[in-house]
Amino acid sequence: MRSLAQVLITGTVYALLGWVGLHYAYLPTSISLLWLPTGWAIGMVWWWGRPALVGAALAVMVLSGLVEGWGWAGLARAGISWIAYGSITTLLRRLSFDSNFRYPRDLIVFSCVLGGVLAFTAVLQNSVTLLTGALSLSAFRENWWHWWGGNLLGGLLMATPLLAYQRFKTLKLKHWGEIALASGLVVMLTYFVRMIDPSHYAPLLLVAAFPVLMWATLRFEIAGLSLTLLALALGLGPPFGMIVPSGAEQMTAGVFFTYWLFLVMSYHTMMVLGIYVRQKREFAQKLEDAYLQMEAILENAPTVAIQGYDAEGRVVFWNRASEEMYGYTREQALGKTLSQLLFSPEQEQEYRVMIQEILRTGKPAPLREWEIRMADGQTRYILSSLFPVRLREGTVVICADIDITERKRLENQLLQAQKLESVGRLAGGVAHDFNNMLAAIMGYAELGMTRVPPDHPVQQDLQRILEAAERSANIVRQLLGFARKQFAQPRPTDINQVIQEMLPLFEHMLGKGVEVKLELHSAPQIVLIDPAQLEQILMNLVLNARDAMPNGGTITIRTSPRRVEKPIPALPKDAPPGEYECLSVRDEGIGIAPEDLPHIFEPFYTTKGVYGHGLGLATVYGIVDQNHGFLQVFSQPGQGTEFCICFPRYPEPVVAKPLLPGEGVQTPPARILLVEDDNSVRESLSLMLQMMGHSVHACATPEEALEVSQQNAFDILITDVGLPRMDGYQLAEQLARHCPQLRCIFMSGYQDPRLPIELPLRHVFLSKPFSLRRLQEALKELQE
Repeated sequence: MRSLAQVLITGTVYALLGWVGLHYAYLPTSISLLWLPTGWAIGMVWWWGRPALVGAALAVMVLSGLVEGWGWAGLARAGISWIAYGSITTLLRRLSFDSNFRYPRDLIVFSCVLGGVLAFTAVLQNSVTLLTGALSLSAFRENWWHWWGGNLLGGLLMATPLLAYQRFKTLKLKHWGEIALASGLVVMLTYFVRMIDPSHYAPLLLVAAFPVLMWATLRFEIAGLSLTLLALALGLGPPFGMIVPSGAEQMTAGVFFTYWLFLVMSYHTMMVLGIYVRQKREFAQKLEDAYLQMEAILENAPTVAIQGYDAEGRVVFWNRASEEMYGYTREQALGKTLSQLLFSPEQEQEYRVMIQEILRTGKPAPLREWEIRMADGQTRYILSSLFPVRLREGTVVICADIDITERKRLENQLLQAQKLESVGRLAGGVAHDFNNMLAAIMGYAELGMTRVPPDHPVQQDLQRILEAAERSANIVRQLLGFARKQFAQPRPTDINQVIQEMLPLFEHMLGKGVEVKLELHSAPQIVLIDPAQLEQILMNLVLNARDAMPNGGTITIRTSPRRVEKPIPALPKDAPPGEYECLSVRDEGIGIAPEDLPHIFEPFYTTKGVYGHGLGLATVYGIVDQNHGFLQVFSQPGQGTEFCICFPRYPEPVVAKPLLPGEGVQTPPARILLVEDDNSVRESLSLMLQMMGHSVHACATPEEALEVSQQNAFDILITDVGLPRMDGYQLAEQLARHCPQLRCIFMSGYQDPRLPIELPLRHVFLSKPFSLRRLQEALKELQE
């Protein structure tokens, strides 16, 4: 049914257009110089194919029968038309013709194919007329020209709007009204010009109609041109259409040829113009779409603040992310320079030089970090990428910024950790060697004190040596605490209890003018830490607070529980969520200068000149890190400083540990194997053990100890952990194979007391340097 409808529609319209053309044809052979049925047939065959071809052939047969009578001529003309219309559409498709006339090539292909096929068809059609006797041989050429010209013009003017009908889909009702107005105007022009000069109005018509055709082409491109030019052709007279003004019979063939040539030339000229106008508009639309898409991307880029700047550094674009990041709205930012918003004058000058260089070279600038101030006065760090982009306003410099404040903080934190780690290794190594020397000094001093009467003057000298050695040992402990290699025995500890026990010491040490105020939480604040390390933290922080108040003041020590819901910035690393017990020490001193604040935890960094050694806060930092805590510092110049230190809450109750006996620790005699590679430490320990009544065999190397153990039996092994070629743990493991009852005392300047191996021996760990009493207590603990 659909194909039949297409046949009927094509044939009916073809026949009606043909009847009109034949009715107003002025040549005796019934040829019109505007044969619209050809254009109709080409357009329908292009879209509908074979059904339209059948309809057109049948219409040709009917028109031939009405004009020439029913016979073989009608069949011949129908066959020729079938071949002509089919050949034209086939060739157009083979040559990749675009029916929307998108490029000038499409116009050239269409005109050449149409003109060439119709020229050959004109020969065949006039030959049929010649054979029927209706045409003389002498009139063949003239008839061929009129037939070809009429079919060509009708094909151009009628087929073009049919082929490019998709262009008409975009037209709105008001556009159709404008095209109708232009078409009516050219028809009225033909009528009035003929009234003025019925026989010689061709030049006037050409001059009057051309601006209208130009306007229709520029306004609506091919759609406006094809319809307006078709209306002009229909208004030209008998050979072209239905309007027949008076005096038309006086027009010569030359006048008609002038009209025909004007229409053909106008068609091709305006079509080329229309094609380029459309290309320009499509390009402009694509460019506009690209601008809109780019602006949408720039506007909606998340977390990336994007701005545009002109050659003078003024803001011409400011996206939403810029509003959120910098705190300035688009209205506040547009037209201003960055020195009015974010930059200092020096930064603004450098930024403007970068913009000028980008506009000069057309190349992006290297990535640059900036320290800027926000609308709320905060200082943040951004990473900027500047590059040129062509927008509707012209070439602008686009700046894409990301906030790297958090990254900078993490980088500084990592750099600090790496710096502390490297210095910590050095400090740990120095402390280990220094501990060996202190162990020998303290050992010989205590031996000396046991060998002279209590009232001997040398006793005081030896006591001063011991005190100096103990102060040195305290410095070493700070070094080890900073290096996180300090021997620690963490146990559940109540922060409140440690503070209260140290309060008398604080009051004695701080002197007059400095008051200590306690704000302790009512519940015990239990954390897992070595009490000695907690005492170190308190001592360092309180002494720092005292030094920050040269004119006196109040030091407030506060404890409180704290719940961390999400990670928060802290040192040595961000605090993970969890339950914490916090200790804070706040003073009313001079505060810490902003330029000093990033360095206060660096070892040997001090603002106290010759009176500070720069280890106090570094030690605090190391102990906090070693015990999985975190710390925060709050300070403003002239408003004091507060250190807040938090450790994970210990969930188990505190179990009291009995104290070891104090004075006069007595141990039964034992056979002891002493292994120590340091000569001074080995000799002093050997003398101390012998003085206690023990049998001692001292060795300098593990190999010597293994050899001696094959020949002698021992009750206790006292060995340094850091021995050459074999550490103390490995030595104890080998000795345990043939002496399972052996008990061990491990000594070290900093190593962690946790055994790296499974050792089925009872053992104690001693941290160097240690006193004679501590050695006696360790021996008694093993012998109990």
